Amino acid sequence: MWAAWLYAGERSTVRGPAAAFRHGMLREPPDVVDVTVPAALHRRPRPGVRRHRHDLLSVDRVATRGLWVTAP
Repeated sequence: MWAAWLYAGERSTVRGPAAAFRHGMLREPPDVVDVTVPAALHRRPRPGVRRHRHDLLSVDRVATRGLWVTAP
């Protein structure tokens, strides 16, 4: 999960099942990590990382132990 977030950049946000795992809602991490990156940011696809280009509001993301994830 950290690798996916670092690859996507500091302005990215982990989302979906990976965020649910980070919040303690799932027992095991997903095989593919979904990350939202700012709409203007372009990154090449990477195995195990699914990118979504969208501008999130600050209320839609929280930091959990240093990692930005979507709010529960």
